[in-house]
Amino acid sequence: MDLNTKRLEFCRDGLKIDHIINVSTADAALRLAAITKGDMPEMTVDAIGSLKAINTGFHYMGA
Repeated sequence: MDLNTKRLEFCRDGLKIDHIINVSTADAALRLAAITKGDMPEMTVDAIGSLKAINTGFHYMGA
């Protein structure tokens, strides 16, 4: 998940990440629900230190 297309392309092509989400063009919650078949992730990881990203990540976690 990122806003930066170049980083997402690197993750997809270079790291072979199966699922990438560009949060500027997709509804992240809907994409995560589809990927996890409604279960949502068990954890989130913030790698940039953005308080907004950290707080938003909690909304994407499953119960």
